[in-house]
Amino acid sequence: MSGDEELGCGEGGEMLKSGDKLFAVSSGEYSDYRVVGIFSTQEKAQKFLNAVRKITDYDSFNDLEEYTLDKGITEIK
Repeated sequence: MSGDEELGCGEGGEMLKSGDKLFAVSSGEYSDYRVVGIFSTQEKAQKFLNAVRKITDYDSFNDLEEYTLDKGITEIK
């Protein structure tokens, strides 16, 4: 798979590509760690994080995590 190959739908319906950034919201730590949501933009992830922090008593939501799609993978056969 080349770095320019399309992988799935992203923001506004365009296709995601290797190297695109994804933003995760997680909570907990160690054995209680879990990903709560994955978003196509930092703004959407932050909006979600702000909303869940307002409506829940659970204060263990972590800061946003940024990931690069297919980071380190040069070719899949």
